[in-house]
Amino acid sequence: VLAALFAFVGWSLLWSRYAAINWAIAYVAPAFGLQALLLAIGGAARGGVAFDRRDLAGRLGLLIAVVGLVVYPLLPPLFGRPWSSAEVFGIAPDPTAIAALGVLLAASGGLVPLLLAIPLLWLLLSGLTL
Repeated sequence: VLAALFAFVGWSLLWSRYAAINWAIAYVAPAFGLQALLLAIGGAARGGVAFDRRDLAGRLGLLIAVVGLVVYPLLPPLFGRPWSSAEVFGIAPDPTAIAALGVLLAASGGLVPLLLAIPLLWLLLSGLTL
């Protein structure tokens, strides 16, 4: 599911809309496609990614995923913005990257560190832009 959502966000929002007003996004949008490919490979590979962590990092990961899924879309009214400006997981890149980080922190496997790189870099770029 995360692989499909990264591909969707990369194409439908970043490449099709955001790249028209920010030339640098034309270089970033393919990274979302790469993340989708890596997530699909990690999900299909034996020993790639397993969602079985029950330790503190796993619980923190689930909390971060809930922030991306539930809390982030509820922020606009707190900052005096209309509900129509809410960024939603699977449609906007920031909550999608936040939720992916949370899910990946709750996962284990050899590919997890590799899968964390693109969402972290996106959030860094987004934070610098804001």
